[in-house]
Amino acid sequence: MPLIYFGYCASLGSDYTIGSALLNSSINVPIQLAHLTHLRLGVPKEALDLLDTSTLSITDCFTSDRVMILPSSLHSSKIIRTTVVCDMKKTDMHEPKLPRNLHFLLRLRTSIDGVCSIDIEPAFIFVNLLPCEIQCQFAEAFESLAGGKQVVQTEMKSISSGQEEKILSLDCRRQPSEYIMISSADHYIS
Repeated sequence: MPLIYFGYCASLGSDYTIGSALLNSSINVPIQLAHLTHLRLGVPKEALDLLDTSTLSITDCFTSDRVMILPSSLHSSKIIRTTVVCDMKKTDMHEPKLPRNLHFLLRLRTSIDGVCSIDIEPAFIFVNLLPCEIQCQFAEAFESLAGGKQVVQTEMKSISSGQEEKILSLDCRRQPSEYIMISSADHYIS
């Protein structure tokens, strides 16, 4: 999914739009922004032209918390989890509006020449090693105060044999469940 990037430094006093990147692409941060200490991921609230993000502000996006991107040494590497909370539309007028969480891993690497690279990936990747296509429903649940488990979000995927699927809506720290239906020529196994 396309993401908008915002940077922060205490001397700026607010989040600054760095730019945007589409799937499997990268952006280079201008040297004028080399003093940024934090990064924030954003998902546009509405369909926007991502080629021109100069007028885009942080209020136009659902955003993650600020993530510190300062390297710990001249040659460092670390992984940080972050979540973008997106408000889902109500399905029923009597139900409360539920957030849809998008979970990401940020891999920060600093080379000996001082260049910091940040790779952004989904927190959960499912690989189908079976010899047939599978239908999967991924569910994230938590213990509710009233007792029992409450499912907060699900995602349906069809995954061909030997393929992988990136799942954004599951937080691996919550021990998500997957319900798999394996389909072959004559039968289904669940």
